[in-house]
Amino acid sequence: MLGVDAGGTKVTVGPVDAQGRLLAEPLTQPSQTRDAASFLAGLTATLTAALARFEMPIGGVGMACAGTVDPVRGVVVTSPNLPLVEVPLRDLLEKALGMKVVLENDANAAVLAEATAGIAAGLRHVVMLTLGTGVGGGLYLDGRLYRGVGGGAGELGHAIVLVDGELCRCGSRGCLEMYASGNALARAGARRAASSRWTHGPGGRVDPGVSPR
Repeated sequence: MLGVDAGGTKVTVGPVDAQGRLLAEPLTQPSQTRDAASFLAGLTATLTAALARFEMPIGGVGMACAGTVDPVRGVVVTSPNLPLVEVPLRDLLEKALGMKVVLENDANAAVLAEATAGIAAGLRHVVMLTLGTGVGGGLYLDGRLYRGVGGGAGELGHAIVLVDGELCRCGSRGCLEMYASGNALARAGARRAASSRWTHGPGGRVDPGVSPR
């Protein structure tokens, strides 16, 4: 199978066996997030390149996508970090690739992988938080994946932690994702660097100075 992780920054593809073992070095390409058409074109091109690169029989695709996913319909309902709203991603990829595709939310896929073939194998209850472009969450309860009524169970990234805080791509303000994701850490680092004076120390070493008040 091809395991695929599609997020707001990159798409990573790698072949795995029935036990979840990675069989080759994954292929990683940037996500095209201008609009839905560019994302789908870029994703299809990455998967096609992966199929050509991994010289082994591939039985299907396990697709993990950021956002709220309806795995029964194979639809990405919405995704704050991807330009996808009610997109039938499973059917589109099956048509493009000519093979079976299973679609799941990325954090749900991650917790399921750890609970069945990873560090949490054998545990009945597992909670996972994922940090990347955004913040995701997955719940594995009583030995099975728990999605909740709307498919968003465990997704803490858009819980509001600061009233009237930073504007999030979901349209709300103060979401956890704006303070705890990989992108948030990069923004915080850039602000810290911009607010500091830098001086050359002994031997040409660059040392941070005192932040201006």
